[in-house]
Amino acid sequence: MLKSSPQGAILCNRENLNGGLCMKGHVRTNEKCVKCKGKFEISPTGLVCPDCLITPTRYFVDIYFKGRIKIYKDENGIVLDSWERASRLLNHIRWEIDNHVFNPDKYHKTQNLPFLFETYVKKWLKEQKIRLKANEIAEGTYYKSKMVAEKYLIPHFKLEDIRHITTRNIKDFSLHLAETRVKGNNLMSPKYREYVLGLLRNIFYDGLRSGDLLRSQIPMFPVVESQPKYFDYLTEDEQDKILEKIPEYDFPIFHMITTYGIRPSEVRALKRDCVYDDFKQIVIKRTFTRNNRLRENPKENRWRVISLLDETRAILRGLEINLSGFVFVNKWNRCYSQQYLNDVWNKACTDAGFRYIPLKNASRHSLGTKLAMEGYGADIIAKVLGHSDIKTTRHYTRYASETFKPFYQRRNIKKAEVHEFSVGGSGDD
Repeated sequence: MLKSSPQGAILCNRENLNGGLCMKGHVRTNEKCVKCKGKFEISPTGLVCPDCLITPTRYFVDIYFKGRIKIYKDENGIVLDSWERASRLLNHIRWEIDNHVFNPDKYHKTQNLPFLFETYVKKWLKEQKIRLKANEIAEGTYYKSKMVAEKYLIPHFKLEDIRHITTRNIKDFSLHLAETRVKGNNLMSPKYREYVLGLLRNIFYDGLRSGDLLRSQIPMFPVVESQPKYFDYLTEDEQDKILEKIPEYDFPIFHMITTYGIRPSEVRALKRDCVYDDFKQIVIKRTFTRNNRLRENPKENRWRVISLLDETRAILRGLEINLSGFVFVNKWNRCYSQQYLNDVWNKACTDAGFRYIPLKNASRHSLGTKLAMEGYGADIIAKVLGHSDIKTTRHYTRYASETFKPFYQRRNIKKAEVHEFSVGGSGDD
């Protein structure tokens, strides 16, 4: 007969032990070899991959006591990160069972705490989904964050208390990612590892801003050295030669994309309510998502005001007003699709005798590169391109020329003043 002690320990008679208890127990792991994705096998020194000689980084005690129980931490909350630690815990549990004081609850006391890493991150993802519905973040941002959190973050820190994750734990996680195999059985790239660590960092700092975590509970994150990012780009003369091959009906939207470096998805989303003062200014208020859904906020969640050149104003004034409300529509009187723009651009590149270059590289990246080569600083380029993170802009400054020359006259971005203000403001400000 089972009884409970005042401390909650389960007391059991010897004659009942054989009924629902396996005295043996095992030390196991949920992991697979990070190198060959094979299973770990038992050896005289513990669990090991027989081919790669790699050992797991997390273990658990698997034991039956009136049902199967999996224990991932000792009673002090320390993760079973070695075969020796897990084996000592299994022997201790056997001793407790023999002395009728085994209490499974003390090994799962953090199971429902809000600061359990898995619980905390799932709550954070719910908050991000609310932000997605409120158009505060893009669909791609949310789904990529969700995938990375569920595939890499939660499995590694699953039963950790987020308040107790240290800089050492983060460094170990970074090294674990460096040995992780991804698609094609290739090692995870430094760029992707930087993204995974960046997402984890964002979760910590969101916790700090919301008051869940203290400044002293935020660990330091290692710097991931990655190869410099260089963009394929076109010069202004190359752009002009390709634009000459664009069909006349489609020329206005390509002129807007290549002249001002606006994202194609944002130019496609321009409506008549984004145009002010007889085409002197436009406001970037919306964008199309990858799923072709119109999103009411642009990528950086900030409206951007751009003053247009006379050449552009003359082109826009010649456009017919259509019932859809979009500034640019195709010859079927519907808003442009990304695929249509890509097809028209690729054909124009071929007709002009140029190599294939993606539209975003030929327009936005080409403008950023041109500005950097003309000697403009990252802060100016960020304003022109609407970057919210200056780190993105610094990719272009690697192209900076030693000789600073005046920026080209026909596309004088200095005249196209760019302003930013928070979403929710008025386009008239």
